[in-house]
Amino acid sequence: MKRAIFLLILTIFLFGRENPFLPTKKGDIKPVQFKIAKFEIPQIKPFKWISFEIDKNIIKIFTRDKLKKVFTVDNPYKLVLDFRSKRGFLTKKIDIKNSYIKNIVIGSHKNYYRVAITLKQKYRYKIDKNRHITIKLLVD
Repeated sequence: MKRAIFLLILTIFLFGRENPFLPTKKGDIKPVQFKIAKFEIPQIKPFKWISFEIDKNIIKIFTRDKLKKVFTVDNPYKLVLDFRSKRGFLTKKIDIKNSYIKNIVIGSHKNYYRVAITLKQKYRYKIDKNRHITIKLLVD
């Protein structure tokens, strides 16, 4: 038994280092670079005062203008949002490559502008009005 303990201690002194986690030579350990993939949702900015982010069935509308009215239109099914504003501009249509949305049309009217989101079919939806407008299409 004493002999086994002696051999164990001798082995530790002969082959052991002060800190086994430090390299024996300079340059033995190379830093590992981890790449974290960032998936950014592309932002659609038709005008400087309004922008959209569309991620599958969630539409975010960023504007400082107050939401005045929300309603739907059938054939084709559209979700229509009116925002209070006195801006005058030419109507702009944005085609969307998405499973749920065909396009977005923004048009100017007297004392408001309208955002019409044409959907590929009729969906129920939920609107959250915090710092921006979030529309969640309730897809079954």
